[in-house]
Amino acid sequence: MARVISTCLFTPAGCALIAAIAALGACSKAPAPTTTPAATPPAATAPSVTPAAPASAAPTPAIAAGAPITAGSGTRLLRFPDICGDRVVFTYAGDLWLASSQGGTATRLTAAPGLEMAARFSPDCKQIAFTGQYGGDSQVYVVSADGGVPTQLTWYPAMGPLPQRWGFDNQVYGWAPDGKSVLFRSWRDSRNISDPRVFTVPVTGGLPTVMPMPQSGTARFSPDGKQMVYSPKFRDFRDWDRYQGGWAQDLFIYDFAAKTAKNITNDPNTDRDPVWIGQERPQHRSRPGMDRP
Repeated sequence: MARVISTCLFTPAGCALIAAIAALGACSKAPAPTTTPAATPPAATAPSVTPAAPASAAPTPAIAAGAPITAGSGTRLLRFPDICGDRVVFTYAGDLWLASSQGGTATRLTAAPGLEMAARFSPDCKQIAFTGQYGGDSQVYVVSADGGVPTQLTWYPAMGPLPQRWGFDNQVYGWAPDGKSVLFRSWRDSRNISDPRVFTVPVTGGLPTVMPMPQSGTARFSPDGKQMVYSPKFRDFRDWDRYQGGWAQDLFIYDFAAKTAKNITNDPNTDRDPVWIGQERPQHRSRPGMDRP
C-alpha cells in the first residue's frame, strides 16, 4: 500500500511547516519575523537569458547568503513548500527561502520586488524552478539551489492580473523525470480561463511543448515518465467547503504510449494534489467534508 510522504519543520516559536510534495503550505499564529539582512546584498544585474527575447525587467540575482529567518523569530505564513533531500524551499513574504528539513535558520534565495512562488526542486536537487513576477508578468524561471541569477524560460505574455481564486498563469508544477525540462500550467493556448493546459519547457531554453491532454489543472509525471496523473479541472485556489458540484475535481492517469486517459477517482467529492510514491499508484487528497487548500 502506497503512503503519502511528508516532513515537518518546527521552530521554537511554534511554527509548523507541513511540506508535502504538491502541498500548498501552512501558517502559524506566531508574530511576523524581523528579518534584518546579515549583509547588504550585491547590486542587481541583468541576467543572461537563453534564448534571446525582447527586453524585460531583469530579476534581482538570487543570493545564497540573504537575510535569515532565525529559529526563534517565528513566522506567519509559509506557502508552496517543496522538499528534496534534506532541504525545503518555500515562499515567504513574496520571496523564496531555503531551510533544512530538520529545522533551524531559513536563508533567503531570491530578493526581487516581484512575487516568487510555486518553487520545485529538480530531481537531482541542484536547481529550483519557480513562477516569478518580474515586470508585472508571471513567467517560469530556474535558479541554482545554491543561489545565482534566475534564468527566464517562458516569454509568452501571461494572463492577468487575475482574481485570487483563479491563481496565477504559468504556474510551475514540477520537472520531467530526466531533469531536462520544467512542467507548468498555462492559459497561453486556451480559448477561455476555464481551460488551461500543461506544458514542458527545456531548461536550456526553447519553445514550450504542450502535453496531449485537451485541458488540465494540476499534473505530475510518473517516476518513469511514461504516464501523467492530472485533473482536467483547475480550481486549486478556490475555497469552496463541502463542494460536490460540477467543478469537483477528479483525477485521471494519461498513458503517453497508449494515448488513453483513465479516471482513478470518480466520486462526487473533490480529489486533488496527487503525488507519485515510487512506481506505485499516485496518492491524492480527498475529503468529503472539506476541500479547502
